[in-house]
Amino acid sequence: MTGAVLPERPYTILLYTMGGQGGAGVESMASKGGRVLCNWIVDAAHAAGYPVQSTLTPGTGQRTGLNNLYIEIYPVEAKELGGRKPVFRLAPRPGDLDLVVAYELVEAGRALTQGLVSMDRTTLIASTHRFYTVAEKAVTTDGRIDSAAIVSAAQSGAKQAVLFDMAETCRSQGGSVNAVALGAIATLESFPIATEHLKTAIRHTLDGINTAEQNLAAFAAGRTAADAGDVELPTDETAKRPRRDPAASLQKRIDTEIPREVQEIVRQGTARVLDFQNLNYANDYLDYLAPIRELDDGGPDNSHALVRETARYLALWMSYDDVIRVADLKSRAARRTRITEEVGADGGKPLRITEFFKPGLDEWTAMLPAPLGRTLRGAAIRLGLRHRLNLGLHIPSTSIWGYLLLRTVARLRFLRRSSLGMAEETARIKRWLQAIGRAAGSDYGLAVEIAECGRLIKGYGETRERAYEKFERVFEKLVQPALEGSLHSGHAGPAVSEARAAAFADPDGETFDAKLDEIAAAANSNVATAGTGSAND
Repeated sequence: MTGAVLPERPYTILLYTMGGQGGAGVESMASKGGRVLCNWIVDAAHAAGYPVQSTLTPGTGQRTGLNNLYIEIYPVEAKELGGRKPVFRLAPRPGDLDLVVAYELVEAGRALTQGLVSMDRTTLIASTHRFYTVAEKAVTTDGRIDSAAIVSAAQSGAKQAVLFDMAETCRSQGGSVNAVALGAIATLESFPIATEHLKTAIRHTLDGINTAEQNLAAFAAGRTAADAGDVELPTDETAKRPRRDPAASLQKRIDTEIPREVQEIVRQGTARVLDFQNLNYANDYLDYLAPIRELDDGGPDNSHALVRETARYLALWMSYDDVIRVADLKSRAARRTRITEEVGADGGKPLRITEFFKPGLDEWTAMLPAPLGRTLRGAAIRLGLRHRLNLGLHIPSTSIWGYLLLRTVARLRFLRRSSLGMAEETARIKRWLQAIGRAAGSDYGLAVEIAECGRLIKGYGETRERAYEKFERVFEKLVQPALEGSLHSGHAGPAVSEARAAAFADPDGETFDAKLDEIAAAANSNVATAGTGSAND
């Protein structure tokens, strides 16, 4: 290559994979992470005659660290260099990357925030599917990161953004996510390796799970998806969960009784409640909404926020997590399929799943008929045994006996309608709905704030008990005084909203009582000031 102008720098690639996906040496999960993709790219570069180097920077556990696989390719055949060898870096440098590949949407967001993606140089290839982080799951409210914001940042922050759901492409086509990602890479005009070398690398390198034919099909599917250029954001996990469609009678009620602006959320709520119990229970859900619907004139912006928020949290409250529900969810085929995909145990690999239960006295007595449950619970409390009868269970749900045990408990849903748990939940729900209805007659904003207090109720066991305590305190200190006229409605709504925020900010409730007293005192002070001013006028 005498006299020819050589490239000034190598072509740089960063494979940005989640911790625990295989890049850090977890052999059983190797096809899920970037290691196989890295091997394919390196092998293809060798086949093309290009000097190449790859470096692994391992992370730690799943979602707590990143496995960065960094590749540099000098896109000139080694024989043309006259014995000279390029000097490669061992780690990526922000703003100096030609290609970044992220296996999940939030990981693409991390790459953007760390400055690894530049508008003048970097192509970003990322999957839009989600695995929720520990931080997203830990908050008591909806802590999910806004996927649309990440997509927007990717499209504006990269020279080129190729975004599509790689996980869904794998599910529909077969093969590994690495092959799908490699197919997307092959569509890039800037990528220096010919497609045929990439296909050859797939044929000659096993990924440990999928055949070469499966991976070549996934490669082609990745090319097609990348060429299509359509970004489809992931939907809510609950929306993906397989479940029966609402019965025709329920759908008819929704179409005729519910304002068009909120029909979709009521439809989802109805489906959730139907999945939890049965058709009659789903009709109860719509019956509970009927008085609220009649009181809702649309609100200031005609969005029917009162029906919307009541419907949202009523569905969650009515489908509470009891022992029966937990056993049902843990033994569903869809859950086992998801776990199999996440740990890379498909292709006949053995899989063992152990479910951890620790139901206490309250959970067990909640399953019993109300009179019997109250009697046994009261006796245990009097004997000081309420928190000493928690039973820790380790159930292997992949064993025959473990699976049958979970399915047997799940089939006990017929006991719910007469159970102590249902009686207690129904009483609390009706009190909450009555408060919403009373407020709606005079203060729409306050009614919406009371409806959103349903967000406080979540979890089960001790977590749910703490939620009830906070809920009751908010009702005692703010909601009830407002309904009785002790608080001016103009101050009550903001005070309830502030109290709710304080509850979410203090999950363990260590300072919540003091903060709530402070909020209530401020609201009462505001009322007194307003009343004095009005009299002087």
